[in-house]
Amino acid sequence: MDIYSPSGTVVYFLDDNGYDGDLEYARQYMQKYQILTVKQIDIGGWRTEVEFEEIPGKWFNSVMFGIKE
Repeated sequence: MDIYSPSGTVVYFLDDNGYDGDLEYARQYMQKYQILTVKQIDIGGWRTEVEFEEIPGKWFNSVMFGIKE
């Protein structure tokens, strides 16, 4: 996904990329190809995390998501 995607952007969970721990954490909350809506993005120096409308209060590594076109 584009780390500069605005709130409301629709993405899907790739169930790929990121560290093993990132994937294990994400799999607790979503399934492969699940559609999600970006709530907000936190761009860091080495890592960018995204929060979704459907899973408030939880942050995920942005590399695990693709843009829904």
